[in-house]
Amino acid sequence: MKLSWILLGALVTMCLILGFILVGETHYGRGIEHAENPAMQQSGTISQSYPSGLWSAWLLGSVEILLFLLCLGLGTQKGGRLGRIKVPLLVAGLLYLTIYSLLLVLSGAAVDQAPLLVFSFPAPSVVMMLGLWPVIPLYLVLLYYLKFDSWILTPDDRRKFQRLLEIQRTPPEDTS
Repeated sequence: MKLSWILLGALVTMCLILGFILVGETHYGRGIEHAENPAMQQSGTISQSYPSGLWSAWLLGSVEILLFLLCLGLGTQKGGRLGRIKVPLLVAGLLYLTIYSLLLVLSGAAVDQAPLLVFSFPAPSVVMMLGLWPVIPLYLVLLYYLKFDSWILTPDDRRKFQRLLEIQRTPPEDTS
């Protein structure tokens, strides 16, 4: 199956998930009357307002991760195939999804109770700052840096490009 069709499928799936999240009914959508001040509306916790909130967030984030990796793959494919970069992109995706899932598990656990503090930050923030941001981009940048000559712009591609330049530079023959 072509990568562009998978990319289109991921985009449509993301739109459907967003539609489900935005149209879905909430239990405390407009709040409930405050016990001490009737002029004020009070909402419940996130888990009360959006019982499927974490699952929806995980599903949307997972499709976005897939979309991100498909876009990276779209720029590196040759002849409609990913070739050797397929496995490293799969590793990056699984690592990204694992860290993202950990982030959501920690944030879901912290909704109805005091958050777990690590280095004086809530645990989900630490996972985001020390796990998600540096690990995945660093892995992908190192992969791009180390494998550019063999996966992205191969010596064969350079030779083809040089031939095209030479053809372009040669003046057209005068036919008259």
